[in-house]
Amino acid sequence: MAKKTGLYLNANAEITNNEVISKTTVDPTTLKRTTTYQNVNGNYNMGVYGRYSKDFKLDSIRKIKFRAGAWSNFSKNINFNNDIQYASKVTSFTPNIGVEYIWDKVLELKPYYRVTFTKKCLRNRCF
Repeated sequence: MAKKTGLYLNANAEITNNEVISKTTVDPTTLKRTTTYQNVNGNYNMGVYGRYSKDFKLDSIRKIKFRAGAWSNFSKNINFNNDIQYASKVTSFTPNIGVEYIWDKVLELKPYYRVTFTKKCLRNRCF
């Protein structure tokens, strides 16, 4: 039984300064919407990802692969609501696991499971 093991890691980050965003104001009396544009600094998006894999070759035409990994993202977006500036922050974590059964030129089964946990914060209120 031949075995293979793999490990994959990745990280990324994007920080945006001087981003142009739309700024919409609604007049409470007439309900007229006025949209202008404004430059903001401080938006970002960052993420990390990792995966571990283990392959087992059963014979010359069949193999099983086990996979487990996770990724996480962190972001901040500055926006306006009726001339009030706010920043929304989102954090997410997604673990995943899977197994593959490959019977060369006959059958491939690849069930995977993943779930995402997300936390969103807006003006110090998180949900």
